[in-house]
Amino acid sequence: MTIREFEFRTGLFRFFVFGSLLCLGLALFDVQVRCGGEYRDLANRNRIRLLYLEAPRGDIYDRNGAVLATSRPSFDVFVIPEDFDGKNAEFLSGVLGLKKEKILSKINHPKDAPFVPVLLKRDVKKAVVFKLEERKPELAGVSVEIRPIRFYPQGTCASHVIGYLGKISKREYRGQEDEGLYRFDDWIGRSGVEKIFERELKGEDGGKQIEVNSQGRMIRVLSERDPRPGSDLALTIDSKLEEKISQIFGDRIGSAIVLDLETGEILTLVSKPNFNPNVFVSPGEGTERGRIFKNPSSPLLNRGVSTGYPPGSVFKLVTALSALDTGVVPPGKRFFCKGFFRLNPRSRAFQCWRDGGHGAVNLFEAVEQSCNVYFYNVGSRVGPDTLSRYAHELGLGEAVELELPNVFPGVIPNREWKKKTYHDAWYEGETLNFAIGQGYVLTSPLQILRMVGLIATEGNLPEIHIAKTGKKTKKTRKPVVRVESIRLLKKAMTRVIQTDRGTGQLARVDFMTMAGKTGTAQAPPKEPHSWFSGFFPYENPKYALVVLIEHGGSGGFYAAKLAKEIVLGMKETGAFDSVPGAGGANV
Repeated sequence: MTIREFEFRTGLFRFFVFGSLLCLGLALFDVQVRCGGEYRDLANRNRIRLLYLEAPRGDIYDRNGAVLATSRPSFDVFVIPEDFDGKNAEFLSGVLGLKKEKILSKINHPKDAPFVPVLLKRDVKKAVVFKLEERKPELAGVSVEIRPIRFYPQGTCASHVIGYLGKISKREYRGQEDEGLYRFDDWIGRSGVEKIFERELKGEDGGKQIEVNSQGRMIRVLSERDPRPGSDLALTIDSKLEEKISQIFGDRIGSAIVLDLETGEILTLVSKPNFNPNVFVSPGEGTERGRIFKNPSSPLLNRGVSTGYPPGSVFKLVTALSALDTGVVPPGKRFFCKGFFRLNPRSRAFQCWRDGGHGAVNLFEAVEQSCNVYFYNVGSRVGPDTLSRYAHELGLGEAVELELPNVFPGVIPNREWKKKTYHDAWYEGETLNFAIGQGYVLTSPLQILRMVGLIATEGNLPEIHIAKTGKKTKKTRKPVVRVESIRLLKKAMTRVIQTDRGTGQLARVDFMTMAGKTGTAQAPPKEPHSWFSGFFPYENPKYALVVLIEHGGSGGFYAAKLAKEIVLGMKETGAFDSVPGAGGANV
């Protein structure tokens, strides 16, 4: 080999060595400098895990401190996809009762977050926990966390007031105002006070940062932030009375509400059929949830607050008050009822509920016996716009600011309303239907209760509420009605129950004087709705109640009888122990 060839080969070798070192240096620069932060983050993610600590939801209590909603411990099984060995899927399938394919699907799904724990199963039994703990050294990435789960110890009691929880939807998760407040597998209030007071009840989740080894097992806790429990909530509901009235209501469909007239507090709000909110948070209740959603009776519907019904003859209180207050029809004025009424000789006959009629009746007798013909006469003289004005003065057609969702505001028509809604003129025959609570008018039981409460207190009813939030109770807007007119109406309402001709006499009790009004609202093709609403004691009103039985028949028979049972139930639970006038005699 010549010297020149040796030098060429040596130079080539040197070039190869220096080139390799240069490439290696560039690669090291790329890894350590340009991409150093990214790889450092990956390394930390392989070493550090973030675990959420869910905040216990605030408890809900009744007025006497009885627990209506709380949290109980739940054993939840999680897996970190990056740490999990797929060979263990068969074992987990047998222990958890899940299909192997479902387990693998959950583990393989979060490819963008392989170190985030994935929930495999909620609320497993202790026997399952023991089996997992026995195999813990072999089950890398699998952990059992104790988390709070919602629990309703009284089952169906006050279910429409309390509400229920549901899994947060993708839209809700992405659209949350406070980023990070909810996680993708969180639960959120769906109805009742669980929904209205969601932010207060939820609290704030905590978390801990842990260091793990190459098998995904924890070495130590690096940092921890304790969760902040949600705030507790006290309701005005008396759960014992609520349960008692629910039992009295039985299998009937409808609602019953009792109101404290001095405080504006709702003592009971029964809506039937009801439901057990535990069904919505307990795993394995999918079949029962399906039954609730498919039930044609709509158990989730709060019939006391969220549904509108024609009020029937209960609305005659509005018609009577409009006659008294305007002076258009004096209380002593008599109209003759022969069983029907005609606007003119050629018009169709508008029937009274009693065949053969009531004869000549004045306002007191008409309210007492619920004579349709009397109120046809009054309605035609007062007119639809005046009827509408007095209905609004008594709170009908006005939203009730209650701490529950979907509060129905009601429908109170007049000439302008019909023109806007139906693009048609108002007809005189529609005024007659309006005057007896039929036609376009719709109200909820809650609105009827507020109307009767305003009459009972002569316009001094406190603002109705169902949660004890610590806020000062305001007075409702006082109706622009003469007190003398309201007092005359109250006397007429007393006759409804306390005389033997009154339509509400089946509501009469022997230990105090009550006042009220019955209603039978036509709802073809089914049976009419059965109404009763009243207040008691008459001498010093303390309570008001409303009863609605959906398609229940005669209000004077069915709703009035049920109202009496409710009042007796209230006495049995001790509600009248300190009520002045509760021992008064009948009139």
